[in-house]
Amino acid sequence: MSGSDFQATATQLLHRQSSSQQHLRQYTFAATIADRFFSDNSLDRQKRVVECARRRQTRARDKALQQKMSLLKQNEFEYLKMSAKPREWDANCSTLLQRTSSTFGGDTVSSGKKRRIDNLELSAS
Repeated sequence: MSGSDFQATATQLLHRQSSSQQHLRQYTFAATIADRFFSDNSLDRQKRVVECARRRQTRARDKALQQKMSLLKQNEFEYLKMSAKPREWDANCSTLLQRTSSTFGGDTVSSGKKRRIDNLELSAS
């Protein structure tokens, strides 16, 4: 038997042993948690355990709802931001066209472009 075979066999034995004791460990853990409330098996202890579980579920549900609402608000904000971009771009273009026509004295876009090209050629030479 090589070292790796021995290690594999030992691992399998440990796994089998832990699997057989898993149910007992789960019961022991549950009993330990339940004993945090009362040491006897009274109905009052059982009610407290149920109430604690309900409160935990309520907190988890509220937290999930808050996260969902946060994501919805974030998505809504992103959507509004993206939908506002075309309007901003249109507003910027119209402002630019107004500036161009007032700067170069033309009423049309084509005359403004032509004069701007002429000015660029003059400044480049």
